[in-house]
Amino acid sequence: MIDIRINHQASVFMNCENLGPFPEVISTMMNMFHDMNLIPNTFQEIIPNQKPAVRLRLSTTDNEWEVRLVSNRIDIFWNQTDPKGSNIGELPDFNAYAVDIFTKIMDTYKKRANRFALISTSLLEEMDNARLDSIYFRLFNPITFFGEHPPFEWDCRSASHITLPILKIQDVFNTIVLIKRVQGEMILPIGGTHFDRIMLQFDINTSPENQESRFKSNHIKPFYDIALDQYTALLKQVLEYINAK
Repeated sequence: MIDIRINHQASVFMNCENLGPFPEVISTMMNMFHDMNLIPNTFQEIIPNQKPAVRLRLSTTDNEWEVRLVSNRIDIFWNQTDPKGSNIGELPDFNAYAVDIFTKIMDTYKKRANRFALISTSLLEEMDNARLDSIYFRLFNPITFFGEHPPFEWDCRSASHITLPILKIQDVFNTIVLIKRVQGEMILPIGGTHFDRIMLQFDINTSPENQESRFKSNHIKPFYDIALDQYTALLKQVLEYINAK
């Protein structure tokens, strides 16, 4: 079962060059999202072969919520504020917030989008080394060396295409699942503690190949409804596979 939520992320890809850290943009954003207690600040966007660009970022004081207005997209994050990620709610709650934020921005600035994405990352409950190795052998058919000396770090990433309707638009979805054994240090109130767990990441997005700005704000909720259904089905299948005896 999922034990620690790391974050949820939603992205809408569109031209946001005019949504920089300008006084009129900040004022409009603050009025739109006053109930979320978002504070305006900036971050540097790294652009290949160009100087870093200063972009607008809205966030809560503890960074639980972030809205980043990159030049070609808007990213929304619901981040963990404690080691267990207990502040992060279920994905339907996140989707509702994200849809509301994206819709307000797209309607206010008369924007169209060319791509949507939903990503959720979490850690499973603690397992002993024997069980972690058994999951590795279920996922892989390793060469002799790793069969005799199971690795302490590995990942299994699968990506698939599926065509689904977003209202009347037939679009190609990228459906990506990452199952990864990770190790690190977890910071707790009483100090740091080592962890060795399975990380799950689900990334559901429309294809980047189609750059046409074909999506209006009324396409946002249908996409995130479809992505949630895919996430729910995939999570169930992955957990059943991992927990199989």
